[in-house]
Amino acid sequence: MRVMLQILTLMVVGLTTVSARKTKCVCPGPYHPMTLFDFSDFCIKGTVKVKKQVWVEDAPHGKDPENKRHDNKYSVYVKKVLKGPCEKKSTMQIYSKGCTSYCGMNLKVGQTYLLCGTMIGNEYWINKCGFNKKWTKVTPHQHNAIKYRYRQQSGCMEKCQMNPKKPKHCYFNYATCQRKYYGYKYHKGIGYECDWYISKGGGFKKCCDGKDPYYTKG
Repeated sequence: MRVMLQILTLMVVGLTTVSARKTKCVCPGPYHPMTLFDFSDFCIKGTVKVKKQVWVEDAPHGKDPENKRHDNKYSVYVKKVLKGPCEKKSTMQIYSKGCTSYCGMNLKVGQTYLLCGTMIGNEYWINKCGFNKKWTKVTPHQHNAIKYRYRQQSGCMEKCQMNPKKPKHCYFNYATCQRKYYGYKYHKGIGYECDWYISKGGGFKKCCDGKDPYYTKG
């Protein structure tokens, strides 16, 4: 998993270096939310308390507010630890590139976010290519998946396509089981296949637990 995380990081760096000339962030993927969660070294629910600009050493114009060559340093109060060596009710420092061309994130002070990222040395880093969003945008299905399913099934690599044309494709509505409809459960086997369970009145929990009487493979 560490090797795959390093590959993903290198892909982001390579693509953003090229895309900087076009002022556009280009992420590898798209990846399944569970894969992004699995790639991450840490994942928290946190509120931004302070935002500072940290200029990089090779910034061409020094500490100029208009200079795009800086990093953003956020002081984030940890409300909930979802993954990693973070402490609840503590304040941690999280970094992101200051330029959107390098997939930097512009977090707002006072806002609460779902923040997942990587550790570089002793520093915590996030970017637009990771599993990051305002907490108000996290759906109940995603919250349930993060809290229960993703951690339990860590290591299953999702190869399913995003935004499928047919509902029986592997990815469907935030990758969680939908009550009285189709849903999936990861199968830790050869190829890490995505198994589809058809719920016939068993509901959300029954679907997630894989207790439906039959399934079809996506």
